[in-house]
Amino acid sequence: MQAVLLVLLLVATVYCQSAPLVEVDFYVMSKCPYASQYVEQFDQSVMKSTGLSSIIHLTVNYIAKVDPSEPSGFYSLHGQTEVWGDINELCADKVNGFDNYVWWNFLTCMYKDYSSVPNNAATCASQTGINYNSINQCVQSDLGKQLLRASINVTDSLGWNPRPGSPTVYVNKQCIYGYPPCQALDPSTSSVKKFICNQYKGTKPSGCNDKVYVHCCLLYTSDAADEEDS
Repeated sequence: MQAVLLVLLLVATVYCQSAPLVEVDFYVMSKCPYASQYVEQFDQSVMKSTGLSSIIHLTVNYIAKVDPSEPSGFYSLHGQTEVWGDINELCADKVNGFDNYVWWNFLTCMYKDYSSVPNNAATCASQTGINYNSINQCVQSDLGKQLLRASINVTDSLGWNPRPGSPTVYVNKQCIYGYPPCQALDPSTSSVKKFICNQYKGTKPSGCNDKVYVHCCLLYTSDAADEEDS
């Protein structure tokens, strides 16, 4: 009997460990006030809930255009400083070995003062323990632009026409926030966290049952990526 129980325990352990992570994909602009608010609320309601970060694989891609007529070679709605903000954030992820959660802290720091992007990159790197010199080397090299070009390609592969607004958020390839036909799950409530927890097939972390306390409510929708074309 003990042997049977041991086998069942081992099977359960392997199952829990092998449960796939929930894919959470953000599509944003680095100087977008609406993305700033969404990131802050997602951080409070999801990432700071006990154990939630351990069941999530998080990616962020950017809404911009390749445009050789621009000084950087890219166009973004909030100007060239936003292009360099995008590149700084992508380089921070690359330099940090794609460790989601140290990098996420860097990203949330940048968004808290989005109007200062990219000039707040060094301060945010210092606060989150990422080597800013390594970020800056990436930004100033061809690698930074290669990362942004690849990120734009991922965003464009969604097939939105016009391009998605900022922020647009997918969970396991289901759009939970953005223009219709996306859902409108508000991160200032428990709806986003519940959706993520329901998508996870392993043992739910205790944070799935935590109450959500967010300092503000979601007042905005998103920045229109093609506003300049209207």
